[in-house]
Amino acid sequence: MNSYLKLFLLPIILIITACTPKPMHDKDVIYSQADLEKRKLLNHTYKLLDEMQSIDAALYLNKVDFTDIINHTFSNFTEHFTLLDAPAFSKPLFGRMKINLKDQKVQSRVDFSFEVDSLNREIFGHLSARHTLQAGKNIFVIHTNFDEIVLDRIDETRPLEDNTKNKELIASAVKSFLHTLNVEIINMPLVLKVDMNILDGIHGKDIVSAKDYTLHSASSVSMHTKMDSYLPYVSKKGIILLGTLKHTRNKAYKNKINLKTLEKLLTQRLNEDLLTYMGINLDSLQKYSSYYISKAYLSKQMNKALIKMDLRSINKFFLNISPEESSFEKNIYFFDKARLPSCQGVKEDCSKRLNICNRQCSVKYGPHSCVQCDDMRNPFAQVRCLSKLEACKSKEELHLYECNKHEDSCELDNVEIKTLCEVQNLELVSICKEDKEELLFINDEIVLAKMKLDFKIANSYAVQRIRSIKFDSRLKRLEVSRDMHISVDSRLGVSIENSHINDINCSLKVKEDLLTHSEVDFVKQLRDLDVLTQRLKDGKLLIKAISKPIFMSIQIKNKPYEKLMQDKNFKLQCYYKNMPLQAISNSKLLAVKDIPYALNPILGEVELAFEDEELSFVISPVILNDNIMFYPTMEEKAISFSRQAHFY
Repeated sequence: MNSYLKLFLLPIILIITACTPKPMHDKDVIYSQADLEKRKLLNHTYKLLDEMQSIDAALYLNKVDFTDIINHTFSNFTEHFTLLDAPAFSKPLFGRMKINLKDQKVQSRVDFSFEVDSLNREIFGHLSARHTLQAGKNIFVIHTNFDEIVLDRIDETRPLEDNTKNKELIASAVKSFLHTLNVEIINMPLVLKVDMNILDGIHGKDIVSAKDYTLHSASSVSMHTKMDSYLPYVSKKGIILLGTLKHTRNKAYKNKINLKTLEKLLTQRLNEDLLTYMGINLDSLQKYSSYYISKAYLSKQMNKALIKMDLRSINKFFLNISPEESSFEKNIYFFDKARLPSCQGVKEDCSKRLNICNRQCSVKYGPHSCVQCDDMRNPFAQVRCLSKLEACKSKEELHLYECNKHEDSCELDNVEIKTLCEVQNLELVSICKEDKEELLFINDEIVLAKMKLDFKIANSYAVQRIRSIKFDSRLKRLEVSRDMHISVDSRLGVSIENSHINDINCSLKVKEDLLTHSEVDFVKQLRDLDVLTQRLKDGKLLIKAISKPIFMSIQIKNKPYEKLMQDKNFKLQCYYKNMPLQAISNSKLLAVKDIPYALNPILGEVELAFEDEELSFVISPVILNDNIMFYPTMEEKAISFSRQAHFY
């Protein structure tokens, strides 16, 4: 019966047991004092990590290197107390500090020895100490407190006897003496500076030139990598210091109670943040002692220094244009074929105009009104308007006029050669009659005059302002943004030179040189330069951005030639024996396409040549002491400094 009852109750008990909720928190777990301290420390570490906006620097020292640094710093204290004149004791000696890393704690042991003068014995013992890590702005502080002073033996081999007055006397005296050391170290903690001055400075030049002028700017700025705060973390392998540029208070942080969960979350968070900002995990960081600076942080520091650089330059420059490039000649022809009007259908119009002219020249209007009719009374105008027969008559009259002109000139010659002149003139008249079908000046190859343009630079200056020079977050590109202001005072001389054809004179109303002020405001240029790295022989890392030469044409305001064309009085007039042949307006005198490329400044165009531009940073090795030196290497997301990476 009892057996059946047990079999019946057993499943019920199992179901009840399975359905009973188990405690999920630490309230049912009894922690030792050491575990409570560890949990408190882990919570504080997680809180600090949670308040870091980013991990910008990571310093890792393995146990050997950390011990070496501590002993190197601790030797200052031991030297001080070794020289201390203590009564009843002499020759105090301290050994090297031996470090033990466990449960987020740093513990150490230091062996010592004294000579007790009254006993004429040498006492050997050791100090057990606890160390707490604290990191502030750019410093790493190690607080030391000696928990225990143990006397091991007398002389080299003789152990101390228990419950002896000598042991109590010696222990009391030694503790009294070492108390001074303990208080001194507590009040004067060991301090390790973590202000890594890795950036040696900025050495940059920015050059822009335009043919015969050059603008130059250069500057050098020293930089430091300084963190807003550091977070210390003690692992089993060594000491980790995580630095951030910006630290904010996180009031919403909640303590994580479960110790194992807290350890797991903290490790997971460290891995995630290191991977995000440095491109490494916790294991990679702890391969060997190293120092990492994120490229994003380093880029910010570089850009801050670049903002301080005043890369504005004001320079006078002179465009020394050669005579071959500064002078330009334009032939002025009698009639361009393209500009000849059509004579079809103008006979009636010509007759009408001639009748009007004759009426204006009547007695009613007076002879002075005939001035308006000169264009219709000269042979050239009639050639363009009358019929073919009338045109031939006009041509004949024209050529006879030319020949008679030579005869008239004979009257001015010496009387002795008058007969010879008349004979020659008769021959010329005969030629004129035979050649009467060919009208002089109808060929557009005949040059009436030459118009000359002489371009000179009177005064020039340029202002270049670099708006910004900045690296991207991965130090792969350098962006250079600049404004430029260019001003040119140019002098444009315009003159006319006749071709010395008899009775043909051309004149230009513009007599003085045209001085114009041309300028261009804020020519914006944006360039992306590739960033290269180079390892130097002394172990330094050179970050360099070098551009390739480029050319850029800039249009300036107030183009000298266009300003000349806007002058309503700018006209060329040519006369044949006081009869106007043609009045060329400013729109037909000279086309822009006629101006050669060499005279681009006349058209308001300046070509800038940006030569090699260079900006370089030197990243120095990190030196912690005489024996520990880290050398830089460029990684994907960070610059790593390690003892293993140095090679030439």
